[in-house]
Amino acid sequence: MQGTGIPNLLKAPISDTHTFQERELQLTNGALNDLQAEADRHQRKARELEERIQNDDRAEKLEGLLKDTQDRGDELEFQLSKLNQVKFCMTLLASSCD
Repeated sequence: MQGTGIPNLLKAPISDTHTFQERELQLTNGALNDLQAEADRHQRKARELEERIQNDDRAEKLEGLLKDTQDRGDELEFQLSKLNQVKFCMTLLASSCD
């Protein structure tokens, strides 16, 4: 007695096709996982580079602030020396008036 199911001749190719498709799916998933890992590495590298750029920007700003502070210090030093000269002159004038 013969069943009403799919004949054995058709089952083998369907089974082979199914096995082939499963293998292709596994390979595709593996490739996808590899690409995702690579994308993650590139994103980490991009974040690291962005942080370095920000740190460089901060360093440049700090260098600018340091230079401004040094310039201001030089200016104050110059003004102090001028005040010392004025003080010396005033002391001379005061002593010559006595």
